[in-house]
Amino acid sequence: MSGLAQAVANVVISGQPKNQVVATIPVGTGPSAVIVSPDSKTVYIANADSNTVSVINAATNTVTTTIPVGSYPGAMAITPDGAFVYVGNASDRQELTVSVIATATNTVATTIDVGPPPLFYLGLAVSPDGAKVYVADGGPGLPLQVIDTATNKVSGAIKISDPGRTFDAVASVAFSSSGRFAYVPADDTRSNNPYGRVFVAKIDTASEKQISATNLSGYSGTDQVSIFGHKLYITAYNHIVVFDTKSNTTVKRVPIANVLTSDALTPDGKYLYVTYSDKVSTIDTATDQLIGSPVQVGQAASSVAVAPNGLYAYVTNEIDGTVSVIDISTQ
Repeated sequence: MSGLAQAVANVVISGQPKNQVVATIPVGTGPSAVIVSPDSKTVYIANADSNTVSVINAATNTVTTTIPVGSYPGAMAITPDGAFVYVGNASDRQELTVSVIATATNTVATTIDVGPPPLFYLGLAVSPDGAKVYVADGGPGLPLQVIDTATNKVSGAIKISDPGRTFDAVASVAFSSSGRFAYVPADDTRSNNPYGRVFVAKIDTASEKQISATNLSGYSGTDQVSIFGHKLYITAYNHIVVFDTKSNTTVKRVPIANVLTSDALTPDGKYLYVTYSDKVSTIDTATDQLIGSPVQVGQAASSVAVAPNGLYAYVTNEIDGTVSVIDISTQ
């Protein structure tokens, strides 16, 4: 085999994702969050400046309907059966609310008041059994709110603290695969570190209490968190923190030369997609190293979600008002 033929063969059988943008879909103004249904057939986009959710048919990459929700929707989560989408928004009454969308009818079934407005970012996560929604509202000293999905009412609150300190921002939540624990990265910007002190709080979901807080020394500015097995991937300003939940230690730092906005893992946990500026980078989780070239998307890539079938990643471009569809199937 010639050298050129061998090079082509190596590319074809590389096993790495294609990472090619195959469609750009216009949505509402200021798209800020994205989730994909469990069957990978429907994509939901929260449009922060339009106060709507766009519903996309993944087969045709077209918007099929637009659902009015509260003001400034900035986070979403979907139940494991795909029946309900929870949308976090800051209402005109300056309170944080969660709109509950029934996906069968694409209508808001109810709206839940969950407290003061977020000051930074907002995160929602549904437990693996679909019974609870944890709401991280980013306000100073505010606890996680717990929504019971059977009643769609706030059933509890979980205080997040770093012993001897106070925290400013809780932006995201990740449940372990069993649902036994939840992990919450938090910032304490009133520490001696001018960029903020970051720690990971571990929550026992049975008692709904924090059971530990682990300092991530030298890191700052948490945003999103993804989990696979016992590894957490946390966006922290201009790097990804890899955190081992078994040993409660930081095992690696992956620098990326920009301010990171979001991350999402593939269903098999092999790759992590990270958004920033107008690009998406890929981390191979076997080595926790960047691979390939960044994928060019739209302006102000704000969030990313990977379809459960592992074939596509969806990126919201906040300034462009679009969603980039990336083919992430392996070559």
